[in-house]
Amino acid sequence: MAERLRVALLFGGRSAEHDVSVISAGNVFRALDPARYDTVPIGITRSGVWRLSSLNDGAFPAAVPESGPRVALVPGGGGELAILSETDAGAHDLSRSVDVVFPVLHGPFGEDGTVQGAAEIAGVPYVGSGVLGSAAAMDKDVAKRLMRDGGLPIARFLCFSRGDAPAFAAVAAELGRPVFVKPARLGSSVGISKAGTEIWAPSAVQKFVTTATVISNGDTKKWDKWSIEAIPMYNMTRGPKAGTYFHDKGRGNGYVLAYGGKRFYISGDTEGIPEMKALKNIDVAFVCINLPYTMPADEAADAVKAFHPKIVIPYHYRGDPPTDLNVFKQKLEGSGIEVRLLEWYPKAT
Repeated sequence: MAERLRVALLFGGRSAEHDVSVISAGNVFRALDPARYDTVPIGITRSGVWRLSSLNDGAFPAAVPESGPRVALVPGGGGELAILSETDAGAHDLSRSVDVVFPVLHGPFGEDGTVQGAAEIAGVPYVGSGVLGSAAAMDKDVAKRLMRDGGLPIARFLCFSRGDAPAFAAVAAELGRPVFVKPARLGSSVGISKAGTEIWAPSAVQKFVTTATVISNGDTKKWDKWSIEAIPMYNMTRGPKAGTYFHDKGRGNGYVLAYGGKRFYISGDTEGIPEMKALKNIDVAFVCINLPYTMPADEAADAVKAFHPKIVIPYHYRGDPPTDLNVFKQKLEGSGIEVRLLEWYPKAT
């Protein structure tokens, strides 16, 4: 049997898309043939520390570990790893190496040429674009200028720096309407907004989308004919390790939206918490069912029975293991709650 290729799978990272990277890396891991590839998961914390992770029972980590051995690529080592002792007195491990680096990182410090440069210095092959291609493509202002100067058709754009205060009328006159605003160096969807749009978000999001107005658990705001109430969403039992949770109470929001006498609930990533079960007069509920991050189908059904919406629509249900929506539907049979199953995910072709 041929020796397996050792793949350093980088996930997490310093950007606002840290959690998305963890999910993406898990999908890549499951797509790698274990008969051909030996995966070495390396998690990068939100502060930028590289930590050697493990595959417990063959499963990819659900989160980046906050403790454990730090790891680095040795400059000029051709894939050698320096695994640093957790104590000053401990010996460092230089016995391990990888054949290729696979960065599954989103946003800055991941797909902007920085990690690619580290791999180049280490002298190890890596998956994806090179340093220049990554850096140029990550910066939308630079990318558009390069394409324009190369004679390629691009959408009209204007670029502004921090502190600029362009008049909307002048921008609209130059570009036409509608006008969309997006950070030049973030990922595909983070921070994008339609000019004139109000953004309300938890404080954890407002740190990155600085134009957002903070709405916290328990707050109610009015917009036009809509009423928006922020409902807690959190884990009570599930987390990456004992004593920690995937979603801490107070960090994120679910929402109840009221319009025209109808009330719509969007759960967010949560377990079947007391605040959910105490909801009243919900016409339509969107409830997430996603292990390991939220809850299984039977627990979600029990929570839905408690607040008894007229209609419930499961979403965000493509977890690991996959959710059996028939279990959810069967548990609600005879409850008087209408279950609607929608095709949220594109089918493979």
